[in-house]
Amino acid sequence: MKKNTKIALGISIGVVVLAAKIFMAVSSYKRHYQTPKEEILISKIAKEKNKGCPTIVAPFTRMDSIFAKNKTIVHCYTYLNVDKDSAKNTQDIKEADQASLISFVQADSNNYKYLKKLGCNVRHKMYDSNGKFLYSVEATPKDYVRESITE
Repeated sequence: MKKNTKIALGISIGVVVLAAKIFMAVSSYKRHYQTPKEEILISKIAKEKNKGCPTIVAPFTRMDSIFAKNKTIVHCYTYLNVDKDSAKNTQDIKEADQASLISFVQADSNNYKYLKKLGCNVRHKMYDSNGKFLYSVEATPKDYVRESITE
């Protein structure tokens, strides 16, 4: 192979490798640094709601914070009268909270209609009085609307 041909081949390979690296860098940048509009709106909603925290929302239940992660609004609650180490069974409480969360998002359809359009989930993370994680429950956009019974 002639010297000029080797040089041209080397330059061609170098250009292809450089183009691939630039493509990968741009793709990585877009994936990591461009947030969809929906996620920005969900984050703003969570930030605004978080201004009222902490607050007592029910007897022995305090809402500590609200934040957004991806397309999920996360509410963090503390049961002020529950100790994870002495609690016998939190499964019954978790099931009741799951049903309660779904009923809540269905009843408050004006607020959650907008979140449903954004494809937003709502998650409640529950902690005991010592800050130990108990469980979480979640409602998805399909849970927001009550199913109508047809005969």
